Amino acid sequence: MEVKQTNSSLLLGTNMGFVLQYPLSKFKTVTPRFGEINSSLLITDIELCPHDSRCFLVGVSDGSLRLHSEMTSRPLKVFTVSNLLASGISSVRWSNFKPGLIITLDRDSNLLVWNLCESDLQPVVKMSFKATDERNEVLKRALTTSQIPPDRLEKLVKFMLPATGMQAGPRISRMDLSRDIRLPYLGIVVSGATVHVHRFSNEFAAKGADIKNRELNVLRKYLDLLHK
Repeated sequence: MEVKQTNSSLLLGTNMGFVLQYPLSKFKTVTPRFGEINSSLLITDIELCPHDSRCFLVGVSDGSLRLHSEMTSRPLKVFTVSNLLASGISSVRWSNFKPGLIITLDRDSNLLVWNLCESDLQPVVKMSFKATDERNEVLKRALTTSQIPPDRLEKLVKFMLPATGMQAGPRISRMDLSRDIRLPYLGIVVSGATVHVHRFSNEFAAKGADIKNRELNVLRKYLDLLHK
Protein backbone atom coordinates (compact mmCIF):
# COMPACT_ATOMS: atom_id res chain seq x y z
CA MET A 1 0.00 0.00 0.00
CA GLU A 2 1.47 3.33 -1.11
CA VAL A 3 1.21 6.44 1.06
CA LYS A 4 2.48 9.95 0.31
CA GLN A 5 2.05 13.05 2.45
CA THR A 6 1.35 16.48 1.01
CA ASN A 7 1.23 19.74 2.95
CA SER A 8 -2.42 19.22 3.85
CA SER A 9 -3.29 15.55 3.33
CA LEU A 10 -2.27 11.93 2.95
CA LEU A 11 -2.58 10.19 -0.42
CA LEU A 12 -3.31 6.49 0.00
CA GLY A 13 -2.97 4.09 -2.91
CA THR A 14 -5.39 1.16 -2.75
CA ASN A 15 -5.60 -2.35 -4.21
CA MET A 16 -8.81 -1.29 -5.99
CA GLY A 17 -7.28 0.96 -8.65
CA PHE A 18 -7.89 4.35 -7.02
CA VAL A 19 -6.22 6.80 -4.62
CA LEU A 20 -7.84 8.22 -1.49
CA GLN A 21 -6.96 11.61 -0.03
CA TYR A 22 -7.25 11.96 3.74
CA PRO A 23 -7.15 15.58 4.98
CA LEU A 24 -4.80 16.29 7.88
CA SER A 25 -6.98 19.14 9.14
CA LYS A 26 -9.71 18.19 11.61
CA PHE A 27 -11.95 20.80 9.98
CA LYS A 28 -12.08 18.86 6.70
CA THR A 29 -14.01 15.61 6.64
CA VAL A 30 -14.39 14.98 2.90
CA THR A 31 -12.21 12.18 1.51
CA PRO A 32 -11.79 12.66 -2.25
CA ARG A 33 -11.21 9.65 -4.49
CA PHE A 34 -8.99 9.77 -7.57
CA GLY A 35 -9.63 7.19 -10.26
CA GLU A 36 -12.32 4.58 -10.83
CA ILE A 37 -12.87 1.47 -8.70
CA ASN A 38 -11.29 -1.58 -10.31
CA SER A 39 -10.63 -4.65 -8.16
CA SER A 40 -8.08 -6.01 -10.64
CA LEU A 41 -5.74 -3.01 -10.35
CA LEU A 42 -3.20 -2.16 -7.68
CA ILE A 43 -1.72 1.29 -7.10
CA THR A 44 2.01 0.56 -7.01
CA ASP A 45 3.52 4.02 -6.49
CA ILE A 46 2.60 7.67 -5.93
CA GLU A 47 4.93 10.55 -6.79
CA LEU A 48 4.19 14.18 -5.95
CA CYS A 49 5.00 16.78 -8.56
CA PRO A 50 7.84 18.93 -7.17
CA HIS A 51 6.89 21.81 -9.49
CA ASP A 52 3.10 22.01 -9.01
CA SER A 53 1.48 21.20 -5.67
CA ARG A 54 -1.81 20.29 -7.36
CA CYS A 55 -0.43 17.33 -9.30
CA PHE A 56 0.84 13.83 -8.61
CA LEU A 57 1.70 10.72 -10.63
CA VAL A 58 0.26 7.27 -10.00
CA GLY A 59 1.84 4.01 -11.15
CA VAL A 60 -0.58 1.13 -11.71
CA SER A 61 -0.13 -2.64 -11.84
CA ASP A 62 -1.44 -2.83 -15.43
CA GLY A 63 1.53 -0.77 -16.66
CA SER A 64 -0.32 2.53 -16.94
CA LEU A 65 0.93 5.86 -15.61
CA ARG A 66 -1.69 8.39 -14.54
CA LEU A 67 -1.27 12.10 -13.96
CA HIS A 68 -3.77 13.31 -11.36
CA SER A 69 -4.72 16.66 -9.90
CA GLU A 70 -6.29 17.38 -6.53
CA MET A 71 -8.77 19.53 -8.44
CA THR A 72 -10.56 16.62 -10.14
CA SER A 73 -11.26 12.93 -9.54
CA ARG A 74 -10.51 11.94 -13.13
CA PRO A 75 -6.91 11.69 -14.36
CA LEU A 76 -5.61 14.68 -16.27
CA LYS A 77 -3.64 12.33 -18.49
CA VAL A 78 -3.06 8.59 -18.85
CA PHE A 79 0.28 7.92 -20.49
CA THR A 80 0.49 5.10 -23.01
CA VAL A 81 2.92 2.94 -21.09
CA SER A 82 1.20 -0.45 -21.11
CA ASN A 83 2.23 -1.24 -24.69
CA LEU A 84 5.83 -0.30 -23.89
CA LEU A 85 6.24 -2.18 -20.63
CA ALA A 86 5.87 -5.91 -20.21
CA SER A 87 4.48 -5.64 -16.68
CA GLY A 88 3.16 -3.20 -14.12
CA ILE A 89 5.01 -0.12 -12.94
CA SER A 90 6.93 -0.64 -9.72
CA SER A 91 8.09 2.95 -9.18
CA VAL A 92 7.92 6.41 -10.72
CA ARG A 93 9.98 9.54 -10.02
CA TRP A 94 9.56 13.18 -11.04
CA SER A 95 12.82 15.09 -11.36
CA ASN A 96 13.70 18.09 -9.22
CA PHE A 97 16.59 19.11 -11.46
CA LYS A 98 14.73 19.04 -14.80
CA PRO A 99 11.04 20.02 -14.58
CA GLY A 100 9.62 17.78 -17.31
CA LEU A 101 11.72 14.69 -16.59
CA ILE A 102 9.87 11.57 -15.37
CA ILE A 103 11.37 8.10 -14.87
CA THR A 104 9.30 4.91 -14.63
CA LEU A 105 10.50 1.43 -13.68
CA ASP A 106 8.49 -1.72 -14.34
CA ARG A 107 8.70 -5.15 -12.71
CA ASP A 108 10.73 -6.53 -15.61
CA SER A 109 13.53 -3.98 -15.12
CA ASN A 110 12.61 -1.64 -17.95
CA LEU A 111 13.28 2.07 -17.42
CA LEU A 112 11.37 4.69 -19.39
CA VAL A 113 12.48 8.33 -19.48
CA TRP A 114 9.85 10.95 -20.31
CA ASN A 115 10.29 14.66 -20.97
CA LEU A 116 6.92 16.40 -20.73
CA CYS A 117 8.47 19.65 -21.94
CA GLU A 118 8.98 17.95 -25.31
CA SER A 119 6.20 15.38 -25.68
CA ASP A 120 3.71 13.34 -23.68
CA LEU A 121 3.06 10.87 -26.50
CA GLN A 122 6.05 8.62 -25.92
CA PRO A 123 9.20 8.41 -23.79
CA VAL A 124 12.44 9.84 -25.10
CA VAL A 125 14.48 6.85 -23.88
CA LYS A 126 13.77 3.21 -23.07
CA MET A 127 16.38 1.10 -21.30
CA SER A 128 15.96 -2.63 -20.72
CA PHE A 129 17.99 -4.62 -18.21
CA LYS A 130 16.40 -7.95 -19.07
CA ALA A 131 17.21 -8.37 -22.76
CA THR A 132 20.31 -10.54 -22.32
CA ASP A 133 18.66 -12.79 -19.74
CA GLU A 134 15.60 -13.18 -21.94
CA ARG A 135 17.57 -14.15 -25.04
CA ASN A 136 19.73 -16.61 -23.11
CA GLU A 137 16.68 -18.28 -21.58
CA VAL A 138 14.94 -18.61 -24.95
CA LEU A 139 18.14 -19.94 -26.51
CA LYS A 140 18.58 -22.50 -23.74
CA ARG A 141 15.05 -23.83 -24.23
CA ALA A 142 15.41 -23.87 -28.01
CA LEU A 143 18.69 -25.79 -27.94
CA THR A 144 17.06 -28.66 -26.06
CA THR A 145 14.13 -29.04 -28.47
CA SER A 146 15.29 -27.86 -31.89
CA GLN A 147 17.08 -29.74 -34.67
CA ILE A 148 18.65 -26.54 -36.01
CA PRO A 149 22.46 -26.35 -35.61
CA PRO A 150 23.36 -24.34 -32.48
CA ASP A 151 25.23 -21.58 -34.32
CA ARG A 152 22.32 -20.92 -36.69
CA LEU A 153 19.81 -21.14 -33.86
CA GLU A 154 21.70 -18.57 -31.79
CA LYS A 155 21.69 -16.11 -34.69
CA LEU A 156 17.96 -16.70 -35.19
CA VAL A 157 17.13 -16.09 -31.53
CA LYS A 158 19.20 -12.90 -31.45
CA PHE A 159 17.40 -11.69 -34.57
CA MET A 160 13.97 -12.47 -33.13
CA LEU A 161 14.76 -10.99 -29.71
CA PRO A 162 17.09 -8.06 -30.34
CA ALA A 163 18.67 -6.43 -27.33
CA THR A 164 17.41 -2.93 -26.60
CA GLY A 165 19.09 -0.33 -24.45
CA MET A 166 21.58 -1.55 -21.88
CA GLN A 167 23.09 -5.00 -22.30
CA ALA A 168 22.91 -6.27 -18.75
CA GLY A 169 21.62 -9.37 -17.04
CA PRO A 170 20.85 -8.19 -13.48
CA ARG A 171 17.35 -7.09 -12.57
CA ILE A 172 16.59 -3.72 -11.00
CA SER A 173 14.87 -3.95 -7.63
CA ARG A 174 14.73 -0.21 -6.83
CA MET A 175 15.49 3.15 -8.37
CA ASP A 176 15.49 6.75 -7.22
CA LEU A 177 16.44 10.21 -8.44
CA SER A 178 18.57 12.76 -6.66
CA ARG A 179 16.42 15.32 -4.86
CA ASP A 180 19.19 17.92 -5.12
CA ILE A 181 18.62 20.19 -8.12
CA ARG A 182 22.40 20.50 -8.57
CA LEU A 183 22.98 16.74 -8.87
CA PRO A 184 21.39 15.05 -11.92
CA TYR A 185 21.89 11.46 -10.75
CA LEU A 186 19.89 8.23 -10.99
CA GLY A 187 20.51 5.46 -8.48
CA ILE A 188 19.45 1.87 -9.13
CA VAL A 189 19.71 -1.24 -6.96
CA VAL A 190 20.26 -4.42 -8.96
CA SER A 191 20.13 -8.07 -7.94
CA GLY A 192 22.82 -8.90 -5.44
CA ALA A 193 22.27 -5.59 -3.61
CA THR A 194 24.66 -3.74 -5.92
CA VAL A 195 24.02 -0.01 -6.24
CA HIS A 196 24.70 1.73 -9.56
CA VAL A 197 24.78 5.52 -9.73
CA HIS A 198 24.35 7.09 -13.17
CA ARG A 199 24.83 10.72 -14.08
CA PHE A 200 22.43 12.16 -16.64
CA SER A 201 23.91 13.73 -19.73
CA ASN A 202 23.47 17.45 -20.32
CA GLU A 203 20.45 16.66 -22.48
CA PHE A 204 18.56 15.50 -19.38
CA ALA A 205 19.90 18.05 -16.91
CA ALA A 206 18.70 21.65 -16.95
CA LYS A 207 21.90 23.66 -16.83
CA GLY A 208 21.56 27.19 -15.51
CA ALA A 209 18.67 29.10 -13.95
CA ASP A 210 17.50 30.54 -17.28
CA ILE A 211 17.09 27.12 -18.90
CA LYS A 212 15.35 25.64 -15.87
CA ASN A 213 12.95 28.60 -15.59
CA ARG A 214 12.12 28.32 -19.27
CA GLU A 215 11.36 24.60 -18.95
CA LEU A 216 9.41 25.23 -15.76
CA ASN A 217 7.19 27.71 -17.60
CA VAL A 218 6.63 25.16 -20.38
CA LEU A 219 5.62 22.51 -17.83
CA ARG A 220 3.27 24.85 -15.97
CA LYS A 221 1.54 25.87 -19.20
CA TYR A 222 1.16 22.19 -20.08
CA LEU A 223 -0.37 21.38 -16.67
CA ASP A 224 -2.65 24.43 -16.80
CA LEU A 225 -3.88 23.32 -20.21
CA LEU A 226 -4.72 19.86 -18.86
CA HIS A 227 -6.74 21.44 -16.05
CA LYS A 228 -9.05 23.27 -18.46
